[in-house]
Amino acid sequence: MEALYRDCAGRGLQLMRDTLGGDTTSQRTQCHSSVLIADTVVGRHFSHHPQFSVRHPDHNWRFKCVQISVESARCCYDDPGVGTDPRGLMGSVGMAATGHSGAAIAALAKALASGLATGTADLSNAALKKVLAFRELGAAAILSIEQPLALSRAAGKWFVREGTHRAIALALLGESSITGIDFESAVIE
Repeated sequence: MEALYRDCAGRGLQLMRDTLGGDTTSQRTQCHSSVLIADTVVGRHFSHHPQFSVRHPDHNWRFKCVQISVESARCCYDDPGVGTDPRGLMGSVGMAATGHSGAAIAALAKALASGLATGTADLSNAALKKVLAFRELGAAAILSIEQPLALSRAAGKWFVREGTHRAIALALLGESSITGIDFESAVIE
């Protein structure tokens, strides 16, 4: 599988998509305010969301690109990491598995960093292992993963809709911003 990288507003967002029809050429295209993602990639990663449940072969989805501060990013889900560990991600540092919807990504990362620094974090927690694996990859690799970070704006706040583990890893790395797609801006082309 070849990847097609798209640069979003010069901010270093690298999104990969499958090339279609066996094309093995790699291209880099500047996209100043939006990014195109092949329907096959959207289907692979987002089809569990109703607006992306129907496939549109040979079409792309256009998303607005957004960049927000890590400090302003919020957790969209009540129970981050519960799918990979019943204690959830935050259970790895003695916090409740649920109750994190609306929590600041930076605050969640700070709690994890504290547990890691003091040796009290449960390193056997699958959700924490996932965050630490992303942290080990580094920011550039996190942003080059095929599934883009998806952000949603509600009530004047930005929520990480897809990529919570990666967003927390970026915060642990000391990154000041998160670049991703505006999930609700999707338009099929």
